[in-house]
Amino acid sequence: TPFLVGAGLSVTLFALKAEISHPVQESITTHRPLDKWAKVGDWTGKIYPNLIYIGYGLLSGAWGSERGLLRAEEMALATAYSGLVTSGLKVMFREGRPNNPVDKKSMPSGHSTTAFAFAGIVGAEHPWYLAVPAYVLAVNTAYSRINDNKHYLHDVVAGATIGLSYALGVYYKRQEQNTSSQ
Repeated sequence: TPFLVGAGLSVTLFALKAEISHPVQESITTHRPLDKWAKVGDWTGKIYPNLIYIGYGLLSGAWGSERGLLRAEEMALATAYSGLVTSGLKVMFREGRPNNPVDKKSMPSGHSTTAFAFAGIVGAEHPWYLAVPAYVLAVNTAYSRINDNKHYLHDVVAGATIGLSYALGVYYKRQEQNTSSQ
């Protein structure tokens, strides 16, 4: 369901660039409401939180936690799969960035993809009090990409859809495998 909703929204926003995405872009970049929080969004949209999570899972696995190893594997798979798809789509779409139309890597947002892959695994694997901050950081990342004039609204929605879809897909596939092997 998240994939279908996100894909539909991304396509709609892409089709209505002039009517929705571009006016949103102009409004946000004019006011830049995130101020210093945009730097947090830039950092969390890079692969760092995902790698920290994977590293922690591997360490806990070395200390005997099979669950930690499984979580590390889920994060690695969700991050890798969604990153590969996003990279491929960037080549296919070749959409110029709002701040640099010559740079044809705007669609979809890689930062949003990575942040939502992270949030999706944390949200699926952990209690709400860890999931909510992960999703807040992911939304901040997506919003910061618009705030910093690096992406359009449809770019970040597409990236978020890809990241979240792969995270949930990896998680539920693992659950299905665990259920069928018991």
